[in-house]
Amino acid sequence: MLQSGRKWPLLRLRRRRFDGILRVNCHVTDCTTYRKFSSMPIVHFYGTLHPKHHKVSSGKAFGISWGTADLGFPLIMEGNLVDSSFEVSCDLPRYDKSMLAILLARAGNLIRSYTDLVSFSTGIGFVLTWEQFKNPEGGVEQLQKVNAALGALCTAYTFPPKSAQESADFEKVLRIVLAEPNLQGSFMDLGDTLAGFHQIPTNCGRVLDSLRKAIAPETHPGTGWGILQTMLRVSRPFRAFITDKSAEPRHGDRESAIPIETVTEILHRTWQITNRFIEFRKRGSVQLPEDEFRELGAGE
Repeated sequence: MLQSGRKWPLLRLRRRRFDGILRVNCHVTDCTTYRKFSSMPIVHFYGTLHPKHHKVSSGKAFGISWGTADLGFPLIMEGNLVDSSFEVSCDLPRYDKSMLAILLARAGNLIRSYTDLVSFSTGIGFVLTWEQFKNPEGGVEQLQKVNAALGALCTAYTFPPKSAQESADFEKVLRIVLAEPNLQGSFMDLGDTLAGFHQIPTNCGRVLDSLRKAIAPETHPGTGWGILQTMLRVSRPFRAFITDKSAEPRHGDRESAIPIETVTEILHRTWQITNRFIEFRKRGSVQLPEDEFRELGAGE
């Protein structure tokens, strides 16, 4: 069993009222006293660390308070690992379902910070899977990484195929991806965005760079972007929205907050451009026809 050799400190909290909202100032120390008196809503996330046979345990809960521009108030989070099963609880002044994505992202930050330190010390790679969510009323929901809105943007092929033609289309796309290592990497990056919200800007910027290099290899980036935009019928502002806003996180600035609406738009635009790239390859790498593919971002 991999277990922390010391008791983890948690949070010392100083509470005060301001404009009717409970404000919390905290740093790393013990927060059990706070928990006894808190009337704030608490949500819980549950999951598993794989490979499970390593049985990672923290020995004691660990936590921190994160300020967040996305919600407008701090998140008081506490995590615990027992034999590679983990729980993250989150105290916050109010809760509604629109907060779920960002709360799950922050819960992932907490658990990953712990497990990444374990990985660095042991050389063991881990994968986190989220399984259940408990709302403040005690209702339990299964957590599924399904984003139907993104799936609807994929029109180049269908899965599962329901006809011989759809099967042939899928097999053709699979052969295209297997023949291009950079394209394999792009789909890995896109798949990772479904599991990690904070990976979206960095991964999407990298995906577009890969597509540019696939369409215009050994070409200056400025020229390459122009070729990609022409061949896939994408406006410059539509493409630049992704590449410009991903620049800082891709170059190591992990603290600049990007609004959740912007991150979601980055992901949707990247999905649409990647879908067009698949169509581009399916059709023999020729410019997509205007009568079938209107320019993405026309008029921006």
